[in-house]
Amino acid sequence: MKTRHVGIDYLRAIMSVFVVIWHMGGGGTSLIFSRERYLEHSFTFSDFANFHVLLLAVPTFIFMSVYLYGLREVNVKALTSRMKRLLPLLILWPVIYALYRGGYDGFVAGFPDSGSGVVKTILTAGNTAYYFFVSLIICTLVAHVFLLLGRRIQLVVVLLAVGFAIALPYITMATDFYPLGAYWSPLNFIPLGLVAAYLARSKDLLVGKKLWLLAGSALLCITFAIVEWRFSVDEVFFEGQISALPTFTRASVLFGVVFVFFLVSSPKLKSFGLVRFMAQYSLGLYCLHLFLLKPAKRLTSSMGLEGMAATWLGIVIVLVGSYLIAWILRRWFFKDELVT
Repeated sequence: MKTRHVGIDYLRAIMSVFVVIWHMGGGGTSLIFSRERYLEHSFTFSDFANFHVLLLAVPTFIFMSVYLYGLREVNVKALTSRMKRLLPLLILWPVIYALYRGGYDGFVAGFPDSGSGVVKTILTAGNTAYYFFVSLIICTLVAHVFLLLGRRIQLVVVLLAVGFAIALPYITMATDFYPLGAYWSPLNFIPLGLVAAYLARSKDLLVGKKLWLLAGSALLCITFAIVEWRFSVDEVFFEGQISALPTFTRASVLFGVVFVFFLVSSPKLKSFGLVRFMAQYSLGLYCLHLFLLKPAKRLTSSMGLEGMAATWLGIVIVLVGSYLIAWILRRWFFKDELVT
């Protein structure tokens, strides 16, 4: 099946906004976020919005990136080009944000003092949302090796990876080793990247099968979501995130991403100026919105607003501010690769 870049533009535009909504709390909260009361939790619309809509954003970005990489000829030149694109993002933004957040003293104080601390600091990009770049680099490297394998071996690897994704939350609970199921763990995203790479190389074989792919991925997403809410809620996950249900360590996320990807792959989908603008600056929005979260909350608080009115006004402020700053940086200061 031929996947148009128009669909990818829509996903970039929408999913980058979802990241902001999630970080601002626009999806609301439920008892699943309470360490003391999570056992009393019952599924709410907020849970659907948070865990099955908003949290598709980061996995979708990784899926799209690896998918596009899989469409290219895989060689050392392609890999080097991709690393040259990703490594400056990983180095620049965490450093700038750490200095913004704590100044030089805070930056130095954040240096780890143990081996495990070094590993966690690297994987979390200094405990920031820029962990995305770490996981994307790892997924790209894994996908590169995967794409060099024969087709039959690729299929076996993908099936094993999907099985691992299904088992991972239960492995985390059984071992009580929270990093396995932490939101920043690359283990969440490697199976997704392998599926993306496999689908990229199989696109010609998928022509005419879109409805089957949509129906199958939707059914699997719903099935695993039901199972997860019943059997994957555990206190261990609070150590690696803010809820008793794992953020990304869920098979429903994998199949949900596949569903939305094929949902927007229609060649009939039309592009619009606003969508193209939002897609172009989706990277800038992701990288810059962290700087505006607290200022936006302080501004809405100074206006006397509370609750969801304050939250959603804050979301609008962060979105507009981030797009504006990204546009200014691209026009006068930064290279395109750092904000677009």
